[in-house]
Amino acid sequence: FYQKFLDLEDRFASVLEAAHPEGGQLLGTALEELQTAHEELQSQNRELELVRSALEAERQRYLDLIDLSPDGYLATNIEGVVQEVNQTMSSLLGVPPQFLCKKPLWVFIAPEDRREFGFQLYLLGQQQPAEFEARLQPREGIVFPARFTVNPT
Repeated sequence: FYQKFLDLEDRFASVLEAAHPEGGQLLGTALEELQTAHEELQSQNRELELVRSALEAERQRYLDLIDLSPDGYLATNIEGVVQEVNQTMSSLLGVPPQFLCKKPLWVFIAPEDRREFGFQLYLLGQQQPAEFEARLQPREGIVFPARFTVNPT
C-alpha cells in the first residue's frame, strides 16, 4: 500500500510539473497535503488493526466459552450451512467439528422435519427471529429432539 502511495505521489508530481513548470510552490503544497493524508491513513490503519485484534480476541473468548457449554450450539449462514459448532453438538451428531463446518445442517435434520427447517431458514431470510423444534439425526445413533433458536445476525 505504501509503495503504491509513493508511486502515485511521484506521478502526481510529474503531471503537475509538466502542466505548470512554474508551479513548484503549488507542487510543494500538494505534496504536503498528500503526506498529511498518508499519515492520517496510516494512523487509521493502526487503529483499525488494534480494534480488529481486540475483536478477534473477544470472538475467540466467546467461542471458548461456547465450546465448554454442556448444550449443543452451532451457527449457520442464511442457507443453513454450518459455520461454527461447539464440541457438545459435535459429539451429539457424532461428527468432528472440522467435518461439520461447511456442511448443510439439513443433512442432520430428521427427514420428516426438513420442510419446517427450510421454512425457518426462509423466515431467517426475512429477518424474523424464531424458535422451533426439530429432530436431529446423528450420523450414527438415535434421532433426538432439539430446540432451535433462529436469530439473524
